[in-house]
Amino acid sequence: MKKTGVIFILAIILFTSCATQRESFTSIKSWSYPPGQLDSTLGFSFVENVLGKVNYNQKEQWAHNKNIHIISVRLINNTSEPIHGTQISFQINGKKVETVDNKWLAKKIRKRSFPQMLVFLPFYLIEDAIFHSYDDEYDPYNIYEDFHVTNAIANEVDQERIESNNSLMLELIDNELYRKVLWPNTPVYSIVGIKYEGDISDLKATVSEAKFSIIDK
Repeated sequence: MKKTGVIFILAIILFTSCATQRESFTSIKSWSYPPGQLDSTLGFSFVENVLGKVNYNQKEQWAHNKNIHIISVRLINNTSEPIHGTQISFQINGKKVETVDNKWLAKKIRKRSFPQMLVFLPFYLIEDAIFHSYDDEYDPYNIYEDFHVTNAIANEVDQERIESNNSLMLELIDNELYRKVLWPNTPVYSIVGIKYEGDISDLKATVSEAKFSIIDK
């Protein structure tokens, strides 16, 4: 087998092992939201286990261990006046529950850097061993002498991690509830982290009185 063939096989194995990608949070608008709260002020429903639904299962487990419920919410303003996201709070059994900042959340659930060669070392050793078996081959250009496909893919994976973390941060900030305005009869979607130990099936949304005016859509 030629060296290029070995590189191709190793590349397929490595890329396949790193193929799972997080889905975009833009998909929350297309999810099915169960019937929920409905009154003269708000329509409110939510979906739990958001990270699991966007292929971030490991981070969903972290949130569970920290008693943080990461939910997507669907809110509809049933009044004739706009409501700002900062007016919205959440309660369970009449008691206000704590929410977490999405920027803080993005930092906590980002993909961590890791000593990459610990993961790629077996592939590196295989590649090195196979290439050593070709030491007697004539290679006038020495194109494989200092190049390891494993190193190149490890660097590519780390770059993907950085880009994914940046995307995660931007999406969570963009979906922060306090950045939203609820215009009458228009659904608004957001990602909210609820800090609560226990079941949140009775979660309700409430609106506080505004000390400002929203004058422009």
